[in-house]
Amino acid sequence: MSRFSHGLNYLGSKNPLCDRLFKNVFDMNNCDNFVDLFGGGGSISHYCLSNYPKVNVIYNEINKEVCQLFENATSGKLSFLSEQQIKEYCNYYMMNYKKRKIIKDDIYLLCKYLMCFSGCLRSYGYGKFKNIDEVWDFFEKDGSNRILKNYERYQNLSSVNKKRLDIYNCDYQLFLMNFFSSMGTKQQQKNIIYCDIPYKNKSGYNIFFNQEQFLNDIIFCAQDKDITNSLFYISSYEINDSRFKCIFEENKRLNIQNKQNIPIERIYIPITQEDTIIKLF
Repeated sequence: MSRFSHGLNYLGSKNPLCDRLFKNVFDMNNCDNFVDLFGGGGSISHYCLSNYPKVNVIYNEINKEVCQLFENATSGKLSFLSEQQIKEYCNYYMMNYKKRKIIKDDIYLLCKYLMCFSGCLRSYGYGKFKNIDEVWDFFEKDGSNRILKNYERYQNLSSVNKKRLDIYNCDYQLFLMNFFSSMGTKQQQKNIIYCDIPYKNKSGYNIFFNQEQFLNDIIFCAQDKDITNSLFYISSYEINDSRFKCIFEENKRLNIQNKQNIPIERIYIPITQEDTIIKLF
């Protein structure tokens, strides 16, 4: 691949923005802990682990399957498969999916990721293809096997330093409560808490998310005098709340063919936090 990809191919991945976010937005000066509160495919966590060797990274994701897949990838599970093995596993997953006979093990998680985020299956569904050979032929005509590219991104995660990575699978409220209550003598440590929240009015997340409640929770944390060393950054297309300020924005093209469909990715911070940030975009 011409450009190194961080994290798994995932809904709303910030891989294209990683470099600019860390260099121009996040205040990484003397950062001790980087919290990826809505971890998803882990592109932000992966980039931080790869470029900031002294920073501890804490990945949290509420979706149990996604969290387990990320943990498997960083642990190197199933990361040395041949192309033929990948084809066999994906064919097994595909055939059993049609029969509704799914065994939810590590191979299932990997194949589900490889297939669901390959593009063609999302567009045409499993009914278009009789077996994995037809899928491979489809990609050969398309000029790029996205299943193998997805697997390469899965493999990339096996190189991270696991000693600096903690992985959690819980609701953001429970995570924040446990995180701050466990700080104890580490109160002086500097924390960056990045929140790549579900986009408002967008489908595909399979979870209920109350943005208003979340924003209230962040303001409550940001105003807590006991956790003043924690900086919050929130990704969203738009937050209409006077308690937050946009400090970064960039066009995010979803479809090159449709130049009208170009949403703007923005980063917001609580306005009470503005004076404490050393470096703004």
